Amino acid sequence: LDGRVLPGIARAVLLGSGAEVREQPVQLLDLHRASALVHSNAVHGPRPASLLGERAHPEACAAAFGAAWRRALAGD
Repeated sequence: LDGRVLPGIARAVLLGSGAEVREQPVQLLDLHRASALVHSNAVHGPRPASLLGERAHPEACAAAFGAAWRRALAGD
């Protein structure tokens, strides 16, 4: 939280969910090496992301974060 990203609701939910998430500085090369990319917000929750010209991996998003997101919304 260096002031460039808001410390939002989705961030707090995912960090506290028990899912395998971590915060760290990311370089462009790290994004190219990633097997999947996910972004989130409080309205839509976790969503698959991709670099321009590459294909997103929605199954990785659903498997890794979807269940945790739904549990948090249900209050479990």
